[in-house]
Amino acid sequence: LTEDRADELNIAFRKMLASDRPCVTVTYFKPDSRKEGGSYEKYSGIFRFFDAAGNLIKFTDGKCINAERICKIEFSQNL
Repeated sequence: LTEDRADELNIAFRKMLASDRPCVTVTYFKPDSRKEGGSYEKYSGIFRFFDAAGNLIKFTDGKCINAERICKIEFSQNL
C-alpha cells in the first residue's frame, strides 16, 4: 500500500471500530491455496468486532478476514 492508501485504511478502520455494527464492504487479498499468488475479493457484511489476538475482522455472519490482507474499507447504509 502507498502511504496515502495506508492512512485512508487506518482512518476507515478506526471509524469502523468506533461505530456500532456498521455495514461495510472490504476489499482484501485472498491467497491461492494451491499456488503462489491469489486474487483480490470483496466482501460485504455487518462488522461485529476486531479480534486483536488473531488480527481478525469478524462479521455478524461468522466471516473472518485477516486485517493484514485488507486494502480497502467502504461504508454502506445496507447490504
